[in-house]
Amino acid sequence: MNKVKEINFTPKAQRVLDVAKQACLEKKITEISDGFLFYALLKSDSMIVNSAFNEIKINPQDLADIVWKALPSTVKGSVKETVKFNEISDKIISE
Repeated sequence: MNKVKEINFTPKAQRVLDVAKQACLEKKITEISDGFLFYALLKSDSMIVNSAFNEIKINPQDLADIVWKALPSTVKGSVKETVKFNEISDKIISE
């Protein structure tokens, strides 16, 4: 698992992955799931993402707020700085 580390990402793609990781840390989650990737993509302020959602009359930032509230979080304990991709996210990114 975690073939993601072997991929050389563009700076924009790396930023999305970093936002997903930070979101996991904030919610005290140890694995980056597809939900966190989706949230990070919505927060990326990408022209492609914005225009795709604008076509269907959805504001990506409003949707990001809704997704954020739906993402899991851990109330107890603390998460280490190490966050890894779960199996689904690893497949999404590496295939």
